[in-house]
Amino acid sequence: MPTMPSTGTATTARGMQRSVARSVPAEQRRRGAIHLEVGLAMMAAATTALTMTTDAVLLCGQLVLWGTLAYRRSVPLAGPPLRQVRPLFQSLGIVLALTSLGIALGLNDLAGPALALPICAAALAAAVGRLLMLRLAGPMRVLVVGDLMAASRAGLTWRGSRQVKVVGNIVVQPEQTSAEPLKELLGVPVWSDLDQLPALAEASQADLVVLAPGTGLTSADVRRITWALQDHHAGVAMLGLFDAVAPERIRAGRLGNETLCEIDPPKGSPVATFLKGAFDRLAAALLLVVAAPVMAAVALAVKLDSRGPVLFRQTRVGRHGALFTVLKVRTMRSDAEEVKAELIDSNEFDGVLFKIKRDPRVTRVGQFLRKFSLDELPQLLNVLRGEMSLIGPRPFLPAETAQMAADDLRRLAVKPGITGLWQVSGRSDLDWDESVALDTYYADNWSLGSDVQIALRTVGAVINAKGAY
Repeated sequence: MPTMPSTGTATTARGMQRSVARSVPAEQRRRGAIHLEVGLAMMAAATTALTMTTDAVLLCGQLVLWGTLAYRRSVPLAGPPLRQVRPLFQSLGIVLALTSLGIALGLNDLAGPALALPICAAALAAAVGRLLMLRLAGPMRVLVVGDLMAASRAGLTWRGSRQVKVVGNIVVQPEQTSAEPLKELLGVPVWSDLDQLPALAEASQADLVVLAPGTGLTSADVRRITWALQDHHAGVAMLGLFDAVAPERIRAGRLGNETLCEIDPPKGSPVATFLKGAFDRLAAALLLVVAAPVMAAVALAVKLDSRGPVLFRQTRVGRHGALFTVLKVRTMRSDAEEVKAELIDSNEFDGVLFKIKRDPRVTRVGQFLRKFSLDELPQLLNVLRGEMSLIGPRPFLPAETAQMAADDLRRLAVKPGITGLWQVSGRSDLDWDESVALDTYYADNWSLGSDVQIALRTVGAVINAKGAY
């Protein structure tokens, strides 16, 4: 493995240390998060307890049990916010279950709310503190270790991300590689001396050292890296092994003398599937009632703006390839399908979709409706009929589906949705491969928690109107 001169590495490390001297290391952020969360939890519990008659000894026992369960591991610095606050509420559920059992057995004469509210307030306050800390902590500082291809892929994946900042790359190549080492990759410094990893991690104040498997990084290298960083504040993680698999589906274990990761099959539990379907229909019914005045105003605007029907009906492909008629507010001229053939050369979208940013067929009212996704409101009827879901992949035309590769058809394993990963990740600004990859990932890894997260992100996507045309 080629190496850089030690003096040059040391000089670069000192310069890097000066450039990041004001950043907050990961370990300090962990401690700060814990102190903030625990402080808020104690204040919330005490304030709530003072407003009602509460057994102080029992409350202290609840808080100790909850804190032990919630903080048995260090505060995470990566991952979606909902996943990071999940341990706080999982621990709350266990405490409330034990408290309810005690009440049922007659171990305490106090009313249920007097026992439950203080600990609920503590968990909620801690969650607010954790989310606040995540917001203020800034992007995760990452040092990537791997061969040139793996490091380039990681750099491209996180380029422009607000959650991740790549602060350096250590590019390791097989022994037979004789190429001169790079000095920079995608605007990020590059080194090739793996022995300098602890010093570079310290100098860059990296929160996480990400190991990207490849031809230049062996299992022996991974073991030595964990030894070298065992007393360092930076964590160590692997990248690229499970790109298309959600963390909830992965379990580490041992088989004989070998460590392996077991991957759960890509399907939701029957209970989660039932709850998703029931919630879809209930929420669609309520939203139709709430949105009725808006839909009436939209219908009037469409009718006054251009000739043609208010609703646009089109055959789309649903779950397992079943055809259904999707309902949307008409945003184009009534002869849009006939004019499409004349505009085929103006297509600005790769793959099988047809998209034009300034499509001349879109009406004036239609531009406004598309910008704020108001044309999607009639699809609530499709959800109510069980043909669609509130959250899911984009529903494609039969002609578009016929041109998809076999792997791309995996997206048909779930119902299409009014919104989904594609909408909250860029909508029409995404290219074909990105859109299909997001749909396939959702089909393999959906959960009720991820649906809630997508629903919350949809609000911001609609307000920003990015990629809507």
